[in-house]
Amino acid sequence: MSFWRNTQIKHARKEHRCIFCLRIIQKGESAEYSAGMFEGEFQSFYFCTRCEKFVEKYNINLSDSFGEGDFMEYAHSIDLARCPSCGSYNHREDEWADENKMSCKYQCDDCEHSWTADYSMEAATP
Repeated sequence: MSFWRNTQIKHARKEHRCIFCLRIIQKGESAEYSAGMFEGEFQSFYFCTRCEKFVEKYNINLSDSFGEGDFMEYAHSIDLARCPSCGSYNHREDEWADENKMSCKYQCDDCEHSWTADYSMEAATP
């Protein structure tokens, strides 16, 4: 028997960690709580609002499986980490630019250009 349930949380009662980007969801923030059976094991986790929007905006199918902290892997797979100067995918290790994990610092291996990508989803909203 399998089941899955997503619940929208308007105000978290305590801190949680977003499974997708590993950002701390602060007390009082909204989030999505997911729980259910997957391959015979009960699982539960939280998504922060940014990651919910990210998954929805880019039509990311998470039903195949995903791992803790996979946000960057998906950001790279949909061209969000491409160098704005030369268009290269080849860049050094990325690192979060802020403690809220809303932007990331990159430096291109090809042209040495440095930039910060905004992953707040407010920047991507029309």
